[in-house]
Amino acid sequence: PFSRDIKLDERKVRMLRQSVIECLELGGALCVAPEHRLSLHLKWHELKDVSTDGVAKELARLYDLRYYDIMDESDEIFRHKYQLIYACGSCQALPSGRERWEAVQLVLERLQLDADVAVILAEPQIVILDRCSTALGSKWVEVGVDELKKG
Repeated sequence: PFSRDIKLDERKVRMLRQSVIECLELGGALCVAPEHRLSLHLKWHELKDVSTDGVAKELARLYDLRYYDIMDESDEIFRHKYQLIYACGSCQALPSGRERWEAVQLVLERLQLDADVAVILAEPQIVILDRCSTALGSKWVEVGVDELKKG
């Protein structure tokens, strides 16, 4: 198992690479959980721009080896909850982030005032699950479809 918390140095990465090469030469197979392989790859991303001791270069050499991914129960493995995302670097605002959020908020506010939307929300199969207010005073509605009332 590998996690991003493991401290790596060039020697450890070379040993890991040599073990993989030896396994390949002997016709062996190395079974690794996807999240461990992804953690190792993300460790490379973390180090590639800041590493001065060659660890990132050694990790790149490790990834240059030939690998085959064999997925069992791929529908479960590829679910978004198994994807690993790590932030690297300093926090940066999204391009036009504020304008984008305000635009979405305005569209949702207008939809709640629209007569056609009100008709849809009044349908018997539509169930209002929650009503809430935001700090700006906007009313938001969470709705669902009652399958038993669906016609």
